[in-house]
Amino acid sequence: MTSARNLRTTGDILIVDDQPENLQLLSDTLSRQSYELRRVLSGQLAIQVAQFDPPDLILLDIRMPDMDGYEVCRQLKANQQTQNIPVIFLSALDEPIDKVKAFDAGGADYVSKPFQIPEVLARVRHQLQIRQLQAQAEQHQQQLLEKAQALETANQELEFFSSSASHDLTAPLRGLQSLSEVLIEDYGDRLDELGQTYLHRIRSTAIEMDLLLKTLLDYSRMSRTEFSVGPVSLQAVVNKTLQALRSTIESSGADIEVQPDLPMVTGFSLILERIASNLLNNALKYVEPGSSPRVYIGAEKHQQTVRWFFQDSGIGISEEDQSRIFKPFERLHGRESYPGTGFGLAIVQRGAIRLGGRCGVNSTIAQGSRFWVELPAS
Repeated sequence: MTSARNLRTTGDILIVDDQPENLQLLSDTLSRQSYELRRVLSGQLAIQVAQFDPPDLILLDIRMPDMDGYEVCRQLKANQQTQNIPVIFLSALDEPIDKVKAFDAGGADYVSKPFQIPEVLARVRHQLQIRQLQAQAEQHQQQLLEKAQALETANQELEFFSSSASHDLTAPLRGLQSLSEVLIEDYGDRLDELGQTYLHRIRSTAIEMDLLLKTLLDYSRMSRTEFSVGPVSLQAVVNKTLQALRSTIESSGADIEVQPDLPMVTGFSLILERIASNLLNNALKYVEPGSSPRVYIGAEKHQQTVRWFFQDSGIGISEEDQSRIFKPFERLHGRESYPGTGFGLAIVQRGAIRLGGRCGVNSTIAQGSRFWVELPAS
């Protein structure tokens, strides 16, 4: 990882050449550009200096005694601490084969002797700019990694909370509900009308709290559950949902019609079942008092997508309220008129997004609504 120091400086350059006059020429040229410069006369010393305090750029002569520039570059590239330092080779060798060997050894660029000062400055500036961008990318990657680790920790804590909430909070609520039912059954006749009213309120409040907690956990799991998408039959999803809600459908007197041969989509069956359950419950609930719900479940197949819809004959939704209803806790009516948690449609939207789709509604007051979910076709 590039240090923060390197990100702030104009460039730290290590010059390696066994000829003092070449070192002096390059030093004089580069010092005028405000670069930080270090100079060594041998390849072995260059490796030691680079490992101790890595520079941003190395200017490396090829023809040196004991260890030539090719070998120096190969050793630098073999070391994890120095492998990302760009190397510009300096050489009087100007044959194509020499340049090929330089790049094969890991060199980033090549400057021929005798030096052309504008060329040297341009190639140095270019490599330092690349190095600067690499350093910024590495720093950004590290920041993303840290954020990902923090998110993973938060998810683990949320998972722990969900597990704890599903047991430690629901158990007391169910206990409160059971005790209130026992009191109503065994001791209700000993209480006056006001006392019985309070006892029934305790029971109904416990039931509402238990339902709200389950819904919150359901919404949370919808965001975190890992799954793999694949071909899913909407026909099978709808049939299973109708079976699960049969008692609710029968008690409401609903007339439900399902389009034959609903198409396949790309999705995950458990999420699609949660979407269907919430949309059907919604259609059964929001009707005029004394009216029986009528629901048509169908789908429109397009080239790449399927629009799955639930058409109801309910009370409808005003145009200004249609953008609100998919948000958590949003309720357009009081609990005394239409009981619920305000989370059903938020779960629908979260599920649709997780499956790579979207959802919406078309509605007219007193004429009903068509809730739709658009999903990738199988």
